[in-house]
Amino acid sequence: MTTEHRARLSFFIRTFGCQMNEHDSSRMAALLLAAGYRQTFDPELADVCIVNTCEVRAKAEHKMMSTIGRLRATKQRRPEQIVVVAGCGAQLAGGSLLARQRHVDLVLGPDQVAELPRLLEEIRRGREL
Repeated sequence: MTTEHRARLSFFIRTFGCQMNEHDSSRMAALLLAAGYRQTFDPELADVCIVNTCEVRAKAEHKMMSTIGRLRATKQRRPEQIVVVAGCGAQLAGGSLLARQRHVDLVLGPDQVAELPRLLEEIRRGREL
C-alpha cells in the first residue's frame, strides 16, 4: 500500500491503565502517523481502532471489554474497519479474547508495538485477496 493511500486511512486510540500504556499509545500513534495514517478522535470514522489496556490497574479489563463491545456495532456498519486490542491486558487474554470477540482483528502485546504498521498492512492485504 502506498503512503498516498495510507494518508486517507485514519486511526483512533483509546487507552486504559498505567503510564506505560499511555507511552505505548503515543508510540503507536507516532508509528502510524509516520506510516501515513491520520489520527481521528471518533471511532466511528476510524479505519483502525486500537484499544490499549493494562492488566495491573483496577477496572481496566472491564473498561476494555465495554469499549470493545461498543466497537462491535461500529464494525458491523464498517466491516473494513480493523479492531486492535493492545497492551499487557490484551496479551494476557490473547487467543481467548479473539475467540470471544470475533470482531477483533489483532491482539498486540507491548513487545509488538513496533510491528503495528506492518501487521495492519498484512490484515489489509489478506482482505483484498
